[in-house]
Amino acid sequence: MNQTKQITALTALICMISLASASSFGVSPPGVEFKNILKGGYGEDQFYVGTASDENMTVKIEVEGDMADWLQFTPGKIFMLPAKSQVPVKVMIKPPTDVPSGTYTTYLNVVGAPLGSGVEGSGVSMGLGVRVTIKATVTGEQRMSYRIEGISVEDTEIGYPIKFTASVLNNGNVRLKPSLSFEIIDKASGMTKKTSTFNNVEVLPTKTEQLKIEIPSSGLDVGKYDAKVKSEGMAEQVLTFNILEKGTLALTGQLRDLSTNKIWVEEGESAKIRGDFYNNGQLYIEKAKLIVEAYLIDENYKTEKLVKTMESDTLDVPVSSQADLTTYFTPEKPGRYILRGQVIYSGKKTPPKETIVNVLTKPTNYTPYYIAIAVLVILIIYYLTRRAEDGRTRRFKKIWGDYLKIK
Repeated sequence: MNQTKQITALTALICMISLASASSFGVSPPGVEFKNILKGGYGEDQFYVGTASDENMTVKIEVEGDMADWLQFTPGKIFMLPAKSQVPVKVMIKPPTDVPSGTYTTYLNVVGAPLGSGVEGSGVSMGLGVRVTIKATVTGEQRMSYRIEGISVEDTEIGYPIKFTASVLNNGNVRLKPSLSFEIIDKASGMTKKTSTFNNVEVLPTKTEQLKIEIPSSGLDVGKYDAKVKSEGMAEQVLTFNILEKGTLALTGQLRDLSTNKIWVEEGESAKIRGDFYNNGQLYIEKAKLIVEAYLIDENYKTEKLVKTMESDTLDVPVSSQADLTTYFTPEKPGRYILRGQVIYSGKKTPPKETIVNVLTKPTNYTPYYIAIAVLVILIIYYLTRRAEDGRTRRFKKIWGDYLKIK
């Protein structure tokens, strides 16, 4: 769904919610249509579910019709709709390879009710319902087509790559790899300094991808350049950028928060550590990594002892973007721990952040001991009450036989 369709859908949804104040629940647009979907292929689109209610709602999508088994939804068939908000629902279609060509129709009953009212159950639906029509034209003929919906370039520094971002829509019905060619021209001399071709990313049918393209700046001096970009079905575009002295642009990242999903754990239980990292500079950050050190606190002597170091996987973080860097801490001893973390990127380090984890002694499982004692008691009773070879019972049975009713 392109930007114009999104704006139209949101506008219609707001109007629908405003007019339907009694129900406080709406869906827009009221239908989704897939055209020329290939057998065994893929397509996606979306609609919006919204509410004007002051209450959080549970939304359930019920599917009926020929395509019920072809459809998938994100965030799912049951999800939470926050009060006074709208949520995009992505519809993904995957027709079978052996389905006959033709037009198919399926209906969605989108039901909303206050959170906890039972709409999420498997029984009779409760709440407010809206009907959405899904149509698909399925074909066996392959169509390869794509459109560049936008392309941009960033200023860079000596030694750093030239970074392009291209928005590509696959408006065919088969997956493909869009091809773009780049010609880098020195504006001062008008000479071509570098050429490059990009065709490394596959785009699914009906889907729009943001392609991140990097061209090395080796051999280019400080100055102003034009980039001529060509692609199939696209008029040539000319983008201007600068290569600046090293250090002109800021490469800066900020560790905004360090947190755990549990502050109380038992020995051997893992706690997930999350670092909220933000690129607040002007350059793309590559291979950012969260390093966390766990220190056991000695309450008596007020000292800290380093017991473990954890590392996250590396992530690339675009300008003005946030990334969650995660790792795990599994303590082996009880006590109070300080987790001290910082992010390492491009030879730099963020100031550290801290959080606390309290570790409890794992409760002892006495069940095996109880079982062993019970088995031992049974064996003793059996031994003292069984008959000897001469047929006489043991002393224990003579004394306690009547009481225990042992014959």
